[in-house]
Amino acid sequence: MNIVILYTTVKESLHRIIEEKIALFPLDFQNEIRNYANWADAQKSVLGRLLLQEGMNRIGRTFNQHEVFYNNFKKPILKSNDVKFNISHSGELVVCALTKHGNIGVDVEKIRYINWEELKSQMTNNEIAIIATSKNKEEAFFNYWTKKEAVLKAHGKGLLVDLPSFEVINNKAEIEACHYFTKEVYLKTGYKSHLAINSNFDGLSIDIHEIDLVKIANC
Repeated sequence: MNIVILYTTVKESLHRIIEEKIALFPLDFQNEIRNYANWADAQKSVLGRLLLQEGMNRIGRTFNQHEVFYNNFKKPILKSNDVKFNISHSGELVVCALTKHGNIGVDVEKIRYINWEELKSQMTNNEIAIIATSKNKEEAFFNYWTKKEAVLKAHGKGLLVDLPSFEVINNKAEIEACHYFTKEVYLKTGYKSHLAINSNFDGLSIDIHEIDLVKIANC
């Protein structure tokens, strides 16, 4: 398994069990979780970290939640940096991707109505044309968005990089002389999701698993 992708869904009935897991995390993360006004948002953050823990178990690496910290660009990484990971959530889905084969980014979005024309300033002319001529503009928009978000997350500087400064063409992108490759991953009907890494996908296996919420909560 060169790349492991684990995903799960939020559920209100699981929130009590999630509460019991809070003590496993560093105090700053606990405080962040408790400051959420919405139970679902809090649960998504915790589930992302529990998916990371499950992923580490699957690649045979011991893991402690206190290994996670934020770099200068507010991206969560491991102190040892021997395994790269990224977490995303949208709607009811939470996904975590991890690998030892370079920087990785993952983005998932629930396909929904969006006034994409209000976001034209964040697109290139080519991206605007592709969406404008698509029969399903929402699906075309989120296809574009998840590709670029995954690349930005793999790059690690987030929205400090202007979205119109690069394009994903034929599943390839370049940011600040760094090259990235993207791949669509199917998780669930009604969602778009893309993966990005800074090496070619050729020869890399991708292992995708839906994880049972109760199993995650009790790991």
